[in-house]
Amino acid sequence: MTDTTLEPTSSVNTHYLERVIDLAEERHVAATEDIFDTRGMKLVAKGTRISRSLKEKLIVHKLHKSLESCIALQDGVDTIAIMREAHRIAEAFAPIAYIVEEASKGRQSPFEVMSSIQFGNAMSMMLTLTERGGEAALSHSVMVSLLSTCLASKLGLDAKSQAGVALSGLLHDIGELYIEPKFLHPERRLMPSEWRHVIVHPRVGQMLIADLENYPVAVAQAVGEHHERFNGAGYPARLAGRNISVPGQILSVAEMIAELLGEQDSPLERAELALRIIPNEHAFSLVSAVSSTLRLHHSVPSVPKQDGALADEANERAKILFDHIAVVVETGDKMMELPRLNAGKARELLDLTIKRIDTIQRAFYSTGLDSSRNEDAARDQEIMFEAIVATREIQWRLRDLARDVALHCALLGAAEAESFQPLIAMLDAEPDPSYLARRIAERPQQKTSGCVTALSDHMLSAPAQRTLLLVDDEPNVISALVRLLRPLGFRILTAASGEAALDILAHNDVGVILSDHRMPGMTGVELLSRVKTLYPATVRLVLSGFADVNTVTDAIRLGAIYKFLTKPWNSDELGGILLGAFDKHEHDLGNLLEPAASTASA
Repeated sequence: MTDTTLEPTSSVNTHYLERVIDLAEERHVAATEDIFDTRGMKLVAKGTRISRSLKEKLIVHKLHKSLESCIALQDGVDTIAIMREAHRIAEAFAPIAYIVEEASKGRQSPFEVMSSIQFGNAMSMMLTLTERGGEAALSHSVMVSLLSTCLASKLGLDAKSQAGVALSGLLHDIGELYIEPKFLHPERRLMPSEWRHVIVHPRVGQMLIADLENYPVAVAQAVGEHHERFNGAGYPARLAGRNISVPGQILSVAEMIAELLGEQDSPLERAELALRIIPNEHAFSLVSAVSSTLRLHHSVPSVPKQDGALADEANERAKILFDHIAVVVETGDKMMELPRLNAGKARELLDLTIKRIDTIQRAFYSTGLDSSRNEDAARDQEIMFEAIVATREIQWRLRDLARDVALHCALLGAAEAESFQPLIAMLDAEPDPSYLARRIAERPQQKTSGCVTALSDHMLSAPAQRTLLLVDDEPNVISALVRLLRPLGFRILTAASGEAALDILAHNDVGVILSDHRMPGMTGVELLSRVKTLYPATVRLVLSGFADVNTVTDAIRLGAIYKFLTKPWNSDELGGILLGAFDKHEHDLGNLLEPAASTASA
C-alpha cells in the first residue's frame, strides 16, 4: 500500500521515490544491496540500476529495510561540493563575508568547521535531490549551514558542537523531499489549511537523520526544531524557551537571516530589524550576536526607488496594515461572545490567538508604523526603510498566526472550527499588488495631516455604475442570477471561485458581492472575511443552503457578512435586497469620506 503519511518507514514515500527516479534517468543510481520485502521476497538485486520500471514494485511492497538505506548515487553531492558552494556564497554576498570574518576572529574558521562534516550515501542522495529542486535550493542549505556555524562560534560552542550545527543547517530541509511538489512551488501562496502538508517537514527530516545516519542526537533534534520559536509560536511542536535546544535556536535564526540575505538592499539591516519585530521570538543571546555584527558594519539602509514612489508604497502599506490589524482585533473581541467558543479547547485556542494578536498589534505601534503614515516622515530614507521591512514582517506574522490557528482547529469539533474561519481568513489576507498600485494611483494629491483611513484614501467618489460581483462554482446558478439581475442596470462581474473573486476585486471597484458558501477550496465565509479586511466598503452577502445557517450566522455576528440569503432564492425579493445593499454601500462610503474630504481641503 502506498505510504501517504510522509514518515520514512519501510513503506516507500511516493514523492521521494519520484524524485529519485527522475534523477536516475540522468545519473547512475543503483541498489547497494539486495532489496527485500517484509516477507523475504527479493524485489531488486544488488547493483541493479533504479528505473521507472521498478516504481510500482517498490510502492506496492512493504520493504524489509528503508529504500533510502539501500540505494546510492554515483558522484553525488559531497563535502568538496559543499565547500565550493560555501566559498562562492561568501564571495558573492558581502554581508555573509562580514559575518564569517567576525566569527573567525580568534577562533577556528567556519569554513574549517564545515569541511570536517561527513555524510553517507543517503544524505548525499538527498542533498543531490535538493540541488535539483532549483538553482537556489542547495545554495540555501549551504548558506544556512554557514550562518549556523558562525552563530555557534559567536556563542562560544566548542568545535564538535559547531560541526553538529553545521551539519544540521545543511540537512534542515531534507524533509521537504517527502512533500508533494505543488505545495513547495515558490509561486504558490498556500492557504492556511494547506500548511498542514508543509509543517511536517522538520519532523520528517529529524526522523530521516536518526534512522539513516549515526550522528549525535543533537543534529537530528536541531533539524526537528528549526521552525520553532522562542516564544512558542513556531511549529511543528510549539516548543518554547529552553525547551528548544541551543542548536535548534541557532538554526531558527540562521534560516531567517538566510531568507533575508537574498534581498539586494541592506540585507543585514533587514535581518537585524526582522529579529527585533516581535519581542522574545528568538533568544536574546542570538539577537545580540546578530546585532553586534551589524553594528561593526553599520551603513545607512539603501532605498532603490526614487521620486517618492517607494514612499507612497510604504505609506499605503502602513495604512492598509493599520486597518487590517484593527479589523482582526475587533473580530477577536466579538468571537469572545460566540456561544460555541465559550469553553474547552476552543476557548483556550481563542485566548491564545487573541494574546498573539495583541503582541502583533503592540509590535506595529512599537515600530512606529503608525507614524510612518505621515508622508513627510515616510520620505526619510532610514524611516522609510524600517517601515518597509516592518510592514512585511508584521504582515507575515499575521499569516503565520492564520496558519497556526487553522492547524489547531483540526483538534476541535466541526462547528467550533467553522467559527474560527472568518478570523483565519482575515489574518491571512494581504493586498494584491495590482490593488496596491491602483490605490496609490488614486490617492488625492493634496497633502493631508493626521490619520486618514485606507478606505477614505482609496475612493473619493462612488463609481458611476453600480458594480456587482457574483461568486458561485455552479455555472447554471451564475447564469440564472445574471439573467435575473441584468434588468436592474448593474455592471455584473462573475467568478467561479474565491481565488478568482479576489483577483477581480483587485482590479475593480465592487460595491456589492454576492457569494455562495460551499465551494471547492475557499468557502464563501472565508472569501467575504478577506473582502472585509481588504475592501471594507464592499457590502458582503452570502447566498447558500439552510445547512450553512449556523456558520454564516456566526460570520454575521463577527461582521464578516452583511446578510444571508437562502437557496433557492426568491426572485421577487433578491433584486430589492441588492438595491438596498448598494444604497448601504454608498451611504456608508459617503459617511467615511466626508471627514477625509474635509481634511484634504483644510
